[in-house]
Amino acid sequence: MSNGFRDGVSAAVASGSHGESGFWFFKGNQALKTDPDGNKVEYGPADITASEAWPALAPFGRDIDAAVFSGTGFWFFKGNQCTKTSPDGRRAEVPDSPITAEGNWPALAGTEFENGVDAAVESGDGGKSGFWFFKGNQALKTDPDGNKVEYGPADITAPEAWPALAPFGRDIDAAVFSGTGFWFFKGNQCTKTTPDGNHVLVPASAIVAEGNWPALDR
Repeated sequence: MSNGFRDGVSAAVASGSHGESGFWFFKGNQALKTDPDGNKVEYGPADITASEAWPALAPFGRDIDAAVFSGTGFWFFKGNQCTKTSPDGRRAEVPDSPITAEGNWPALAGTEFENGVDAAVESGDGGKSGFWFFKGNQALKTDPDGNKVEYGPADITAPEAWPALAPFGRDIDAAVFSGTGFWFFKGNQCTKTTPDGNHVLVPASAIVAEGNWPALDR
């Protein structure tokens, strides 16, 4: 993955309900926020831990693997560790600790996800319907509390998972829900599925293509 966001992202997360306040993207030690439509940059690129970005992420200041909003704060994943920040990103509510520790994501214990995840995304507002995790060619869904597995691990493209993701069937870099569907990122490409994951709304195409995320053309 090269330096520019146009060539790929390592993590993404919505700001506000379904991105109504924009979307954050992460790569290397840089963070960037777009407007809700993905057409304009609202902040950055700048250091992830900059005062106007995510100062609580000092231990996770580069190479974040995944990010997701839980309704009460933002979870970030790096290797087999995770941390949770306040909604404004200024305070650590859960210090960096093993992904499967009590109070974190014990549902991932005993699976390959306990050693790290490639991408994560909430199902329902703030994860009210659970959370999806992706690694390699596998997908897993937890309950809203992260304590129990509701589905998987199974192939990402399985009928009860994300059959629309055939071109993105493994090694997803990032995922985010936009309110009208789920966006998935892999290399310099992205795709958008329906909320149920059964149909493609935007076929695999360049991240910065018109109608996708032109704000990331940097």
